[in-house]
Amino acid sequence: MGLLSIFQGEQQPQQTYFVSFVYGSPPAFGHIHITLQIAKEPTSLITPATITSIQQTLMGSYKQAVILNIIPLGEDGGA
Repeated sequence: MGLLSIFQGEQQPQQTYFVSFVYGSPPAFGHIHITLQIAKEPTSLITPATITSIQQTLMGSYKQAVILNIIPLGEDGGA
């Protein structure tokens, strides 16, 4: 048990994704590329649940985000 798990508890494995999206009105106002981590799905494919989770994460900061690309990079931040 590591020090981080004492304070945060056991965490699910994370999957890192490269996400490209546009936002604003009109949507081409901003074009952003980010990487984000969400809980890893049991399968390695991008599922509808994965897409929904990524959308919810983006909508927290970019209310009008329209996702262009989602590319899986690796588990736990690795490529």
